[in-house]
Amino acid sequence: MWKNVVEGLAQYPLAVVLDASRCLRLTSVFGRYDDCQECQARCPRQALSLAADSVVMELDPTRCDGCGLCVGTCPGDALALRDETAEMLRAWDSAAVGAVVRMTCIAVPGGPEGPGRRVPCLGALDWAEVLIYLLRGASGVELTSSGCESCPRGAAAADPIAALIKRVSDVADLARCGSVRLVSNSAKPHTNHQVSRRRLWGFLRPHSPGHDSATNVAPLRVGSPEVSGARRKWLRAELVRHLSVLKDERLETSHQQLEGLEVDLNGVGGRPWVDPERCIACPLCSASCPTAALELSAGNKLILKPHLCIGCERCVESCREGAMHLASYVDLADWTTGERILATGRVVGCERCGETALLPLIGLCASCYRQHGALSKL
Repeated sequence: MWKNVVEGLAQYPLAVVLDASRCLRLTSVFGRYDDCQECQARCPRQALSLAADSVVMELDPTRCDGCGLCVGTCPGDALALRDETAEMLRAWDSAAVGAVVRMTCIAVPGGPEGPGRRVPCLGALDWAEVLIYLLRGASGVELTSSGCESCPRGAAAADPIAALIKRVSDVADLARCGSVRLVSNSAKPHTNHQVSRRRLWGFLRPHSPGHDSATNVAPLRVGSPEVSGARRKWLRAELVRHLSVLKDERLETSHQQLEGLEVDLNGVGGRPWVDPERCIACPLCSASCPTAALELSAGNKLILKPHLCIGCERCVESCREGAMHLASYVDLADWTTGERILATGRVVGCERCGETALLPLIGLCASCYRQHGALSKL
């Protein structure tokens, strides 16, 4: 099995890239640094480690097999598969309406027949990418594996695949589009298929603007993420655009249909909500958010960009008043609205210094409130 993985990677080299500047371990929120170790916990090859004298995770290229399982777990989008975005654009563009898209594990000899792409590991796929195929009109998506139970990556790959299938299936059923399923293809005979350098770069050629292979779908956006970083944010922006087209096409019934697109994003997303009786409109939750999903505006409003939430719960953990909560179920109709206000604080004068207070429930400004020791733990 591992021999198949190695042979596949040799034919189709995608390397994991680490952008240390995006690592949350370098992020300080009011003097407190993040202790995130998500990528290290997910890596089946122990290729990511934290040296005794280092703050940021280090990637050992001699141990990394390029599976990409770490990429989807990174809340800061610091990890990426090189050139993966060009592959997504090519595969989206090749998927005609009514076609079956096949995403094939690198350990399966050969490659996908028809539209789709070969991936280092099915467990590294983002659910948004798979759902976009269905929203663009594909009749189904087949995830072809060589048998996760016999793969050295084991549960590290199998668990994310199962979660992806459930997540996409829940939305696809409600949206009345195609389906996704896992197919085992371990018995497929090996074909020693060599890919020339010229053909490989042809696969990775960026999508040309202005061309759509399917009708009534969102045009593919050129301007993909850089070699590293912003993968999740870009994918979710693409999903929002496709959902918006779905909403526009359904006209009178679109609101009711999209309102029903509720999906459990536990671990990869969420729906923050605020208890207005407890919120003091301090900047802790917005400052703690690694994706800028939360913003405290000058008008004393806490604003949420729903599609950017990754469910990391840092906002919940940072709230000293117990006002912030996170639900795992998300209504995708929220994602098409762009922004919404979670809480609005009253603008009043501070009872101690007379300055405008941003902490409306107690009538004090942040400075005076901090002097009273309420924020002394920060």
